[in-house]
Amino acid sequence: MQWPGTELRRSEWFTDVRQSAIQRRLTMSASDYLGHLSTISACLVLPPGERE
Repeated sequence: MQWPGTELRRSEWFTDVRQSAIQRRLTMSASDYLGHLSTISACLVLPPGERE
């Protein structure tokens, strides 16, 4: 279980805490996707040749 569920489980105020993953699919254009990648630090630290 991920936070905040871990804290909620430890609290006496909450019972039967559960976590669910909701699947969703996002559609975007190639240029929007490249713009999105330019905001991810793991991509930004790559040398320019690898980023291409």
